[in-house]
Amino acid sequence: MSEPLRAALDAVGPVRAIVCPNRAHHLLEQHRFAGVPLVNEVVFSHPATRTLLLTDLAFNVPVGGTKGARFFCWLSGTEGRFGPASPAGFFMVRDREAARASLARILARDFNRLTATHGEVLERGGRDALRGFRFLDS
Repeated sequence: MSEPLRAALDAVGPVRAIVCPNRAHHLLEQHRFAGVPLVNEVVFSHPATRTLLLTDLAFNVPVGGTKGARFFCWLSGTEGRFGPASPAGFFMVRDREAARASLARILARDFNRLTATHGEVLERGGRDALRGFRFLDS
């Protein structure tokens, strides 16, 4: 750990956990998305490839797939489109102000490519796709 990083962590207060995905990618920028405690997602960005990495914050599930996947997509309203699962927009967000602030912080990063654990990679247009989180405005 570098001294500037140690100083930044000390300034935050007691540290309970540091997320490092692995030895090769420990320099990815990261931000815990606030306002959605059930998901409690840490969003990573990889500046060298201008890529944002998401897990359950959003989905990009293609049409088709297994019976179980089709049911999940129907339930969450995500089949064939990029975006947050509908239940996340209506039930999981507990602090819209905090979630909006997190989204703004993420959108301030330089990225174009977006990966989501559930679905296909958006090779370009990731920033515009993430701006589609309109449910936070209501």
